[in-house]
Amino acid sequence: MERLSVFISDNPLVAVALGFLAILILYFLLKQFVKLALILIIILLALGGYYYFKDPRKAPENIRSAVKEVKEKTIDTKDKLQDMYHSGRDLLKKAKELVQEPQEASDARKLPEGEKKGR
Repeated sequence: MERLSVFISDNPLVAVALGFLAILILYFLLKQFVKLALILIIILLALGGYYYFKDPRKAPENIRSAVKEVKEKTIDTKDKLQDMYHSGRDLLKKAKELVQEPQEASDARKLPEGEKKGR
């Protein structure tokens, strides 16, 4: 490990290449989050520009009220999605139980290997 640190300190180009490689790997791992962040920034800038263009004196107040409304709607949506998730999970458990019951009943009614169905 010590030899590796000495090698990197003696060759700064290798350190730059490793740093670039690490940044590139992080970029590909977090690419979706970067896209989402850029879209959110663009939306916020557009919203701020709209309110500023509409009435420059009331722009800060309008932006604060819009942010507050978005937070409230986000919390409501999160709660609804959690309820949907939990009800879907419960429904899946019930469906699995219903599927297991007929399988268990049919396993109990299986004919011995020597007998054929319909005779």
